[in-house]
Amino acid sequence: MTSKEAEEKKALFEEAADWLLILNDAPVGKPLPERFSKWLATSQDHRRAWHSVNSAWNMLDVSISNEVNHQSIASDECEGGMSVQPFRKIDLAKFLSIPNLAILLVVGLTLLLITPSFLIWLRADYSTASAQIDHIHLSDGSVVDLGGKSAIKADMDGDHRAVRLLSGEAFFDVAKDAKRLFVLDAQGLELHVTGTAFDVRTSSLNTAVALLEGSLEVFSNQGQWIRQLQPGEMLEQDHETGAIKVNSIEPSEIGAWRDGQVFLNDVSVGFVAEMIQRYHTAWISIPDRELAAFKVSGLFDLNNPDDALSALVQPFGGKVYHITSLARVITR
Repeated sequence: MTSKEAEEKKALFEEAADWLLILNDAPVGKPLPERFSKWLATSQDHRRAWHSVNSAWNMLDVSISNEVNHQSIASDECEGGMSVQPFRKIDLAKFLSIPNLAILLVVGLTLLLITPSFLIWLRADYSTASAQIDHIHLSDGSVVDLGGKSAIKADMDGDHRAVRLLSGEAFFDVAKDAKRLFVLDAQGLELHVTGTAFDVRTSSLNTAVALLEGSLEVFSNQGQWIRQLQPGEMLEQDHETGAIKVNSIEPSEIGAWRDGQVFLNDVSVGFVAEMIQRYHTAWISIPDRELAAFKVSGLFDLNNPDDALSALVQPFGGKVYHITSLARVITR
């Protein structure tokens, strides 16, 4: 499965999970919303996602069967021989009082989503879990602050120094060595330094490099020179288009995540949620694509990720649903 296919599958599972909340909030006996029927009929992949998510949800009926309300789904929306169980309306208060079954639901939703992270973990020399920051000393004397849910692979042997940022964010304080170039592969960009301090962040949307001190040469992964950064500059490359933009950034904002803060300017709600995800132990999902696309700017507190999520989506009518301690679903 390619990374693009994995992202598409993840998006469908998140949309299906969002429909669980919407349908569960609907009045008893009310027909299924027309837009849900259209969503379900979009493709076989949509129906597979709903089948998997709803099957896990319906398993909760084992303990609270007297609290359910069945809503049928038209058979012509389940073409291809797939039998889709009717949706069962469940009292969420009682659902949340059954932690083991709630965990089972979350595990069921995420089984197909963890493979990319597992593969990154296998390749990494150093990695962190969500909400964990690690202070790493490399063999050449360089120091790396590795952000939450991040990973790097390092090769310091011989006459070269090479590091690959596999995921997440890291602040590098590179030891000076004029004879050995320090090369960082950052998912689309290649950074050449001999001794400097800079921050690198990768996400599903882009790679961003911010220089605190020294100098830094930026190349494409094909070896094409892009530019030399100066202190107080941040370069971002869009993963989809390859477009490059350079902006000024306050020195105090570079690597501020190490102190529990992140400064973001004119980015989408979904992008901010992705940044917060690295510092939250729960899985965060925003199936509402319109909500996820709204643009925001501001300072977000990574030490209180639930408060940060609420502050992020409240201006747009969003609400953070605490499904369990292991899951947050954001919708309107």
